[in-house]
Amino acid sequence: MSDPLPSNVMYYVNQIAGYSKNTVRLQNLNSETAGPAAGASQTTVTMPTNSIINLKSLSLHCNYQPSNMPMTNSTPGSETYDRVYALCPKDGISALVQRLSWSAGGVALDNGPTPYNVIQAVKNNTEVAMDRVLSDQKVLNNSVIEEYSLGSGVNYVQFETNDDSTPLICNEWAGFTEAAPCFLDTNMLPELRLTIQWEGANAVPIQYEDDTNNSPDGSLKLLQLGQVPQTEAGLRLPTSCSYSLRNMFWTVEVISFSNGLLDAMNEQIMSEDGALDVVYPQYQIFSVDGQSTTGSVRGGVSTMSLDRVYGLMRKVEKAPGTYTPGDNPAALSYLNQQTPTQLGFSQIGPKFINGAQNFFSQGVDSYQFKINNAPYPLYRETKLGGYNSLVCAENRPYSKHGGSQITSRFVWFDNNWTPVVSLCHEGSNRFISGLDLRSINSQINWDYYGSGANPQTRQVLLMTKQSSLLKIGQGRQLAVVN
Repeated sequence: MSDPLPSNVMYYVNQIAGYSKNTVRLQNLNSETAGPAAGASQTTVTMPTNSIINLKSLSLHCNYQPSNMPMTNSTPGSETYDRVYALCPKDGISALVQRLSWSAGGVALDNGPTPYNVIQAVKNNTEVAMDRVLSDQKVLNNSVIEEYSLGSGVNYVQFETNDDSTPLICNEWAGFTEAAPCFLDTNMLPELRLTIQWEGANAVPIQYEDDTNNSPDGSLKLLQLGQVPQTEAGLRLPTSCSYSLRNMFWTVEVISFSNGLLDAMNEQIMSEDGALDVVYPQYQIFSVDGQSTTGSVRGGVSTMSLDRVYGLMRKVEKAPGTYTPGDNPAALSYLNQQTPTQLGFSQIGPKFINGAQNFFSQGVDSYQFKINNAPYPLYRETKLGGYNSLVCAENRPYSKHGGSQITSRFVWFDNNWTPVVSLCHEGSNRFISGLDLRSINSQINWDYYGSGANPQTRQVLLMTKQSSLLKIGQGRQLAVVN
């Protein structure tokens, strides 16, 4: 799991004696439960003090416990739909995080971007290989939503009662935990604290029960995922499903050296350079609602290194209570509880995703980013060309390994469309090579162009990734250079 030691340490690796590593358990400062059903919307944890920790090993352990919509009618053949079951969202814990922020001694290390789950979804869709999704992440963090029918046994993504729960572990966090080097001596910092703001009940994907298609023994069945029940009054939208995270705790690796070599090296660096430098990524999101296939979203950042700019679109659609029979379930708003959205025509890997993480390209023909009116790229890129830009940004051409969760151009167009422009030298996080916008009143635009046919109400998002520098001085002095 751990990255190699920093190069200056590796040079003296044959002199390091007494190296040891162990894993410690951390408790939240406030409560071991969180989520709307538990009445706690925030979780805070502090890192071990006077220790060398591996940031990339930080993991959250908990039990995801849903609360289903109560039964309203149990008469077989009735047009009333009796129960709505809460599912475990795809990507598990990270899909439930609204905001994540780090601080040290009261000094904010990032801007706490919202919604965080969109950032993590983009990284999972575009950077994580499918084989890892179907192995590591499926085991630890429920990376797959599967179909379910009543009577075949309880599937781990669906819960028959409010007492059911499933264990989850999240061991990847976007932002400060991606720092380089990943080994951090907390003895040189004030108290390092992580705070998470959890999403509301609308983040829970749901599955409807259908009592109009009964089995021969009269028992009730569940509609297939992606289907929405229809009545003469329209679509019945639940508002009662919720969730809680229980028995929460954290784990992190702690490293030690018995000969004091690392301490001596840190002291020498600070005496010569004035501070230790820790490089880590930050993210920001800007959004606007629109109803046209041609439009623009604008944002601006002041940063020493603008590394990437992403464009995304999510469905907004109709307000609750205005649906009519025959409405496409894929058109339901990401703001409401809904059945999982089915992927495009691909039958490879996971078939369903959360509505809030469905990024589509309907009606758009081409796009272009602009930074202070300078175009990136120098031409209008096509929708499919955006995937080539993504592959090049990830250094995947000529590589025989790796990939993403995007398994066809239909999945790219309908579910995972995430155009990106890369502005930095891709490689080690230690490189600070992006566009320098510190002394410029920067303006970033994502312009998209379409035919104007079948406009889909949408939320358009502009996401940026930039490098920040944490300078650690003597006496636990800190300075953050964005």
